[in-house]
Amino acid sequence: MAHGSLDQFKAFLRRKKDRKNIVDGKFDTSDLAQSEGDLEFPEPSEVELNSIKSTIRKNASRRRMLDKVLLGIVIACAIGFLVYLNYFT
Repeated sequence: MAHGSLDQFKAFLRRKKDRKNIVDGKFDTSDLAQSEGDLEFPEPSEVELNSIKSTIRKNASRRRMLDKVLLGIVIACAIGFLVYLNYFT
């Protein structure tokens, strides 16, 4: 004679244990790890590497210039607002 209610209870306990392991962060992470050979990128030549570096430098200098301009605008607005408060109120 099969113990249906006992099997159901054991399945309930197993599911409860699985949920607790997931909540506690004890789930199996071996599937998430990548092997060494999964990510293989071609090595850039010296010319390509210099081209990439110059592009990065150009974009960085452009961003620094934009940051300086925006900082100047914010400072000018703040000074203008303070002058307005002091002289016109």
